[in-house]
Amino acid sequence: MRSFFLVRHGQARTLDEEGIIRNYTGADLTEKGILQAQALRDFFRDTEFSAVYASDLQRSLHTAEIVVEGRGMKVKTDPELREFSVGQLEGITVSEAIDRYFPAARDAQSPADFRAQFSLQGKFPGGESLSEFEGRVLKAWKRLVSTEGKEGPVLVAAHGGVNRVILADLFGLPMQMEGLARIDQDPAALNLIVYIPREGMPDHGMVRIINYTPYSPTKSDLSLDRFIISMLRGHFPKA
Repeated sequence: MRSFFLVRHGQARTLDEEGIIRNYTGADLTEKGILQAQALRDFFRDTEFSAVYASDLQRSLHTAEIVVEGRGMKVKTDPELREFSVGQLEGITVSEAIDRYFPAARDAQSPADFRAQFSLQGKFPGGESLSEFEGRVLKAWKRLVSTEGKEGPVLVAAHGGVNRVILADLFGLPMQMEGLARIDQDPAALNLIVYIPREGMPDHGMVRIINYTPYSPTKSDLSLDRFIISMLRGHFPKA
């Protein structure tokens, strides 16, 4: 049996002080995010990883480096584990992005219009569609699973969207934004996925832990992600 600990990065500055979207640029961990990653480090204190991977975006790489600091392990980065590309939304405010590209999201009476604007084949301008994102992430994950884990547990530090795609695939869920939004992934959350060998067949993946947060096991101080709630409602609240 091979084990993979899939974690999300700690709280990060993906929205800077001015509300500008920093998905691919300048989004490192906040002070709180560092503390969350340190809680992961303490949780894994007695776990001997055979390999450590991370998205090449700073917030995930930094999280992985904190978890294994002092172990002398090199974190292997994979750009295909990056978060969903928002394309031309990078570098503008959320309010500007909605007004410019998703005006129906402002109308609480038009959730169907919003979903039509951001469907499976839709994409952020200059970014990637959900189907393209799914293909990229699952290709990277399956390649990693096929080559690692035989010598011991593997740590993979990625992103909320990446983790949701991997988990949805394991659960056999359809790849739709509303469905993915129902899989919660808090900052610095961990998931445990094990692969059980079956003779003459591909290993069967099983999720044993999902969205566990060592720094807040009861999630008493964690709120639901505003963007995810918006996806479930089908619109953004008025700014």
